[in-house]
Amino acid sequence: ALARKMALHNIRVNCICPGYVQTPLVEGRASQSNPDDPTRTISAIAHAVPLGRLGTPDECGELCAFLASNEASYITGTQTVIDGGPTLPETTSMGQIMSETQTTELMQDTALFDDVAKQALGRYEFDGDEANDLAVRVARAATGGTGVIVTSEAYHGNTALITGLSPSIGTDQPMPPDMRMIPTPDTWRLGTNDIGAWMAARVAEQIADMRRHGFKFAALLVDSRASISSKTPWKRAFCSKTPSSMRQNVTLVWEMCVGRASSSASTS
Repeated sequence: ALARKMALHNIRVNCICPGYVQTPLVEGRASQSNPDDPTRTISAIAHAVPLGRLGTPDECGELCAFLASNEASYITGTQTVIDGGPTLPETTSMGQIMSETQTTELMQDTALFDDVAKQALGRYEFDGDEANDLAVRVARAATGGTGVIVTSEAYHGNTALITGLSPSIGTDQPMPPDMRMIPTPDTWRLGTNDIGAWMAARVAEQIADMRRHGFKFAALLVDSRASISSKTPWKRAFCSKTPSSMRQNVTLVWEMCVGRASSSASTS
């Protein structure tokens, strides 16, 4: 939509979608998750890339320079993936080219997966829509409930089920009666550093409201790195002070990056 609008002014709009890039941030997270051998984490990620390595900032920069140059003067409205191959049709998810052991090790070793996800009882790797759709269905089957709580600015996918759990899609999309929202955790706007207690209280309020309207609570669905609904990764404390009303229910956490989405379920 933006590319079409700006084309009237001869302004081109293109999107660059990088995969894993070897930056100080990625290296720092690798060191944090595996201080004794951070290269093992980097190697596990690289093994999942058909080209066998992480990208470099220079490569991403060269793509940006090309798209901004006169040589790309007739290119607009595109999404260019620069990821070494994980989004190729033959490797539709990184999990398909990693052994189960390597996938599990990567999940356990890297800070790219939140501590909540490390406690996963189940993990599904498809595209993001499918992963979240399946995770919600499993949570509902396991708990016997249907109610799902999400953050108010969340986007979790566009299947028929998950669209109804994605408030950021807009007001034209009706939300189901058994879905409830809580504000996105934000210490700056909320004026509190005890996000865990704040979040537990908000979740408990919404569970009580579900019960009042005849719905049984099934799951809390969040993007564990908050890449969709905020700019700050979720901390463990966000979900650590679980209200007693969530016992025996399911917390669904997921992460999004180019070519891969995973949903993990953990008991609360």
